[in-house]
Amino acid sequence: MDNYQSYFEANKQSWNKRTAVHKDSSFYDLASFKKGKSSLNKIELEELGSVKGKSLLHLQCHFGMDTMSWQREGAHCVGVDLSDEAIKLAKEINEELKLKTEFICANIYDLKSALKVSPTGGDLEGPSTLSSLLMAPLAGCPTWTNGPALLLIF
Repeated sequence: MDNYQSYFEANKQSWNKRTAVHKDSSFYDLASFKKGKSSLNKIELEELGSVKGKSLLHLQCHFGMDTMSWQREGAHCVGVDLSDEAIKLAKEINEELKLKTEFICANIYDLKSALKVSPTGGDLEGPSTLSSLLMAPLAGCPTWTNGPALLLIF
């Protein structure tokens, strides 16, 4: 993975720039989200059903609107993104809305070392179901499109 660090950094900078644009776009409609509108689509809500009391790890969460929407649905959530600007904004929105969503700025390939506690507060260092589920699909995947699903619910 060391060979890819320059690519990861370029990708991070690209998403940092996008965050500055996306936060003010009508597509994301952050103002409505802050007033209580969910960013989740009907199909997501129907297919996953109730997430109340479940733990959710949302990879590539951008600035966290979907992650916080799942929190509003009753899940214990952790959002992860490569963009430090996106995570900074997610944390600001989370604090403003007084939600309990947690956000981690990390490359998903480095997530095992960045993820120290589960959304419910349990220790994830060492062997754990979550880290095993997360890292196994990533180990042999050269691109994110062949990687894990966006959400892991346990």
